[in-house]
Amino acid sequence: MIVLRDVHCRLGRGQPAVMQGLELRVEAGRATFLSGANGAGKSTLLRMVAGVLAPDAGEVRVAGLDPLADRRAVQRGLGWLPPGDRGLFGRLTVRQHLRFWAPMVLVPARDRRAAVDRTLEELDLGTLADRRADRLSTGQRQRLRLGMAIVHDPMVLLLDEPEASLDGPGVAAVQRAVDAVRARGGAALCTGPAGAASALGVDDARVLDRGRIVP
Repeated sequence: MIVLRDVHCRLGRGQPAVMQGLELRVEAGRATFLSGANGAGKSTLLRMVAGVLAPDAGEVRVAGLDPLADRRAVQRGLGWLPPGDRGLFGRLTVRQHLRFWAPMVLVPARDRRAAVDRTLEELDLGTLADRRADRLSTGQRQRLRLGMAIVHDPMVLLLDEPEASLDGPGVAAVQRAVDAVRARGGAALCTGPAGAASALGVDDARVLDRGRIVP
């Protein structure tokens, strides 16, 4: 489902290489966790898979498609949780965020209400559905951002340090999201500190070191 072959990447002329011949495969029905030191290139790797950054050389494929050349088709089946606390509007409620985001990720109009309701239930956000984002705790905001990543039932899920700032229900919600993707024959790729791999229940844990994946 996710393939990177001989990928090379520099983030600017004269900068050291972030990736040097990187090779990675995440098969259908599997979840892989990628750890590494700060600056190792974990977020850069996810950005390439998501189609927002082009490698300098090599090949990136998502379900057999080029995430840059076939952007629309890839985006339809991809959910991405970037790091940090971006993408929320303080005056919008939890439900309004999901209603706004559903058409952005191409959920058909007839299915949007059910998709929003399902996401609220899956992430234990039902009691917070009508609360504004600027009145949520940090962990609740992270769960909402996760909801925006999965409201369209993606086949490929990219989670960049998903455990950061999560509350107890949030960690369980991430596990359920990863399990759901695997159950429908998709794949998940998560990043974070090495100790978080077991908490997310992934199948494989790998390390990014000096621009390459090591066992």
